[in-house]
Amino acid sequence: PIQINRDINISERELISEVHYYLTQKIGFGDLPYHFIVDSYGNVYKTNKTGPEYKVDVEQIEFNPIIIGYIGNLDKGDFSLKAKKSISSLVLELANEYSINHQKIFSGTIHIKTDQNRKITLAYNQLLLKWEESLKEIKNILRQNYTPRVREYKIEILNLKQLENVDIYPEQVVGFEIELKNNSNYAIYENSLNEIFLTKKESGSSLFFDNETWISNSQIKIMSENQIILPQETARLTFRIRSPLFYGRISETFEIRTFSGQSIRETSISLNLDIKRSNYRIISIPFNRGFSQMNVRSSPSSVASIVGFATPGQRFRVYEDAGNGYIKIKLPNGVEGWIAGWLVDNI
Repeated sequence: PIQINRDINISERELISEVHYYLTQKIGFGDLPYHFIVDSYGNVYKTNKTGPEYKVDVEQIEFNPIIIGYIGNLDKGDFSLKAKKSISSLVLELANEYSINHQKIFSGTIHIKTDQNRKITLAYNQLLLKWEESLKEIKNILRQNYTPRVREYKIEILNLKQLENVDIYPEQVVGFEIELKNNSNYAIYENSLNEIFLTKKESGSSLFFDNETWISNSQIKIMSENQIILPQETARLTFRIRSPLFYGRISETFEIRTFSGQSIRETSISLNLDIKRSNYRIISIPFNRGFSQMNVRSSPSSVASIVGFATPGQRFRVYEDAGNGYIKIKLPNGVEGWIAGWLVDNI
């Protein structure tokens, strides 16, 4: 429900326009943070340009909700009968279209919060009383009529190229461009449930992980802010990877997946780097030394305090050699320290 001042003598339809103006022009939302608004007469309004794919972040809610606002007489603490009927139909349609089961449907109020940096967020509070009883009725209707449709996305990879033809060395950032065509019947929106990413096909972290631009150690963001790829449209998307502490040819296979985790068929690509030998030393923590981790110390001494650990299989650049067998490395979290150089393998 959207709280309104009943002393204002305007129609509910006019009020929706006022809400849109206030939240987008005064508060600063890029679009209205309601996907639909239903009035007390049962009229349904689509209230943002993107539709249900538009991603709205709300505190206390881990998934990306589709938000339906209600404008009516809130003194009764319930939806009007006409609104309840329209909301039931709308919820059923959305649930079947986006595979949302009844357990993920709830009622509540959202309110606007700002922090000291004027960052705007939405927070959620649960509703009780008659609202919750009406919600149970809506969920029962959904439970009896739930037949989710599979929305299949089709993408054709047209080209993949490295942006600069230069020699590649360890820890170097390398840019790529991927050209693709959206052969789906649906538009693809950035910052939505169907946003597409390049994801490492096999489980585990990628050797090409770049902590400045990737969203995880196995997934690359490729769409730009507010980008939309329409059906039958071709798009060129750029991304970057970071060369690992290896020498020679390194390859990994990626595929396109949506934000919701759907793998897009026939989108596998191989990212390949030919990495030249650098002028600094690279070491590897061996598996055959009989330890599960190596102590990383604050200074080159066996009695210095421990600041972290290195595990078998990890590779590091050597930043300094103390001359007594200890070498200086930098851990993935940025902490620098010293390890026993006589226990490592040189690459």
